[in-house]
Amino acid sequence: MHGRTHRFCAFPRCGALATSGSHCRAHAARRERLRPLFDVRRWYRTKRWSVLRAHVLRQCLWCPLCAVDHIRTRTTDCDHIVPHRGDPLLFWDEANLQGLCQRHHAQKSGGE
Repeated sequence: MHGRTHRFCAFPRCGALATSGSHCRAHAARRERLRPLFDVRRWYRTKRWSVLRAHVLRQCLWCPLCAVDHIRTRTTDCDHIVPHRGDPLLFWDEANLQGLCQRHHAQKSGGE
């Protein structure tokens, strides 16, 4: 932890130190709970998702979007082709999943 600067939480009138990012633990957790689909995001922390994600990434080793430019980049992220928006059928449907590299997944997810 040497050389690390400490900041105060960005939440108004909070005097606690930010543990990571710009908010203290309490306010970071509060912000997370207020995000859309908070309850659905717990699916990403299940054993079932971990197994399905690993299977998809084994099936698709190279990012198909990089391949268009004749570049071979390993897949690192499991992407929902059609955004699930909390629909469990779309979330768990293997046919709705694809492997993408981190860059393309971030670009796609940021635009959704």
